[in-house]
Amino acid sequence: MAASSGMDALYVSMYEPSESINDSRMHDWDATADLIDLAHRRGIDVLALYGDPAWPEADMRCNAHRQPPRSFSPLELMNWVAKYNESRPDYRFDGVTLDVESASGFDETLEGNKYWLEGLLALYKCTLETLPADLKLAVTIKDSCDSVGVAFEGSVKPTRQHIIDLANKGLETVIVAGYRDSADGTIDRIGNEVA
Repeated sequence: MAASSGMDALYVSMYEPSESINDSRMHDWDATADLIDLAHRRGIDVLALYGDPAWPEADMRCNAHRQPPRSFSPLELMNWVAKYNESRPDYRFDGVTLDVESASGFDETLEGNKYWLEGLLALYKCTLETLPADLKLAVTIKDSCDSVGVAFEGSVKPTRQHIIDLANKGLETVIVAGYRDSADGTIDRIGNEVA
């Protein structure tokens, strides 16, 4: 039913604040397997979703271990997904989603915030390079990530254009979030970019 309506992916927030019995910060693995089984029987991919505004900072991009008192690094979370997939070969995640939103009050349109955006792009690239080959990568970005030129991999262009370039290097899905308080014009901007 869901796949026939055009729904082909489910993005599930998997972070659990307390350590689970599986020595991870993921929700119950048996319940997760049930969800994945149900979705896969309907032709829907399931991607584990994680995010933390601190990740684009230089000390968190792809470090193998957290930097106390910070949250877990993206690599640790991907390792938990890989560990889960190894333990449940019939009920595997299809990928991971990085939903890395800037901290509250952060304005990506300001020139001074280029460093964070550069870190975000480096995080996406690092994740692409370290993610197990059998997992897809999706990212969520704000619709406002297009107002300033950002230096990345030798060129300066809007963040969204760098992300499109990464899509040509294996980034599977880009989810553009138009929030309730800033959605005006989002569809037009996205349509112009895709066209």
